[in-house]
Amino acid sequence: MQQPPAAFKPRPICEVSLVEGRYFEDYIPGAVFEYGEIRVDEAEIIEFARRFDPQDMHVDAEAARRGRFGGLIASGWHTGAMMMRLLADNFLPRGAEPGRSGRHEPEADEHHRAPERFLKAGIVSDVHCNHAGLLRALEILGDVDELICLGDSIYEYRFSNEVVRTLKERGAHTILGNHEEGFLGPQGVRARQPEWIERSLLQWLAERPKRLELSVGGKKLLLVHSTPWEPQGAYVYPHDSILSRFGEAEADFVLYGHTHHQLVRRVGKVLVINPGSAGEARDQGNGRQLSCTVLDTVSEQVVSTDYPEIRG
Repeated sequence: MQQPPAAFKPRPICEVSLVEGRYFEDYIPGAVFEYGEIRVDEAEIIEFARRFDPQDMHVDAEAARRGRFGGLIASGWHTGAMMMRLLADNFLPRGAEPGRSGRHEPEADEHHRAPERFLKAGIVSDVHCNHAGLLRALEILGDVDELICLGDSIYEYRFSNEVVRTLKERGAHTILGNHEEGFLGPQGVRARQPEWIERSLLQWLAERPKRLELSVGGKKLLLVHSTPWEPQGAYVYPHDSILSRFGEAEADFVLYGHTHHQLVRRVGKVLVINPGSAGEARDQGNGRQLSCTVLDTVSEQVVSTDYPEIRG
């Protein structure tokens, strides 16, 4: 994009961080926003062009070298599609999408819809800016079909580009916890100011829902940070009698975090799972280690793995 005139200072992205919360006046003529990049290689250029724009300059490397561009170039349709992806992920208000009401319901958003069937879900929670802890969890989880993060990926007073970038790049189904709500809310204004915070990552996190329902192979997964009921925020530990209320949820699985304590228990017809924390160990039951969990949604087998706390 072209740079704005020297006298023009674009509004900082953080002032319009919530896509669904933008209004007409937030779109300022001449403003410049940076939303990262999409990298493609020669094979991807050729694959797209063979299907949709099979001109020599897009599909034939030798012919393209003899042409005016001196080599392969991506189809304009390919470039436009990538630009549209950046706009849809970072810029367009959800309420402006065709066929949608003005009110944004993140849990029903196509952006968060799970595939119709997957076998294994890797689950992490309460990473709290611990990128090394998250990477170790991903190693342990291995080749899962989907990755789920149950909130508190950051601290209410500190952001982590590395953690949020990893979750975004992995396409993780991510929800907000109480720490994200604090960081993104009015009391987090100062914490959001440092220039080293990547605004596109901050915006991506701000767009995550507080709870999420996934329908997979005829089964329903409910993702919450603390409790399925309102008001949220209670710490429900494995020994708490209030855990029985999880059985009231209209779901086959309820996945939650918040306590940093592992739990796998069937409550009524609902299988309740807490993976513990992948970032800040507090669970005396596993020797104060970090942990993560794999759920097989078909067999309903659950495997939780402990690992020593590492920071970074």
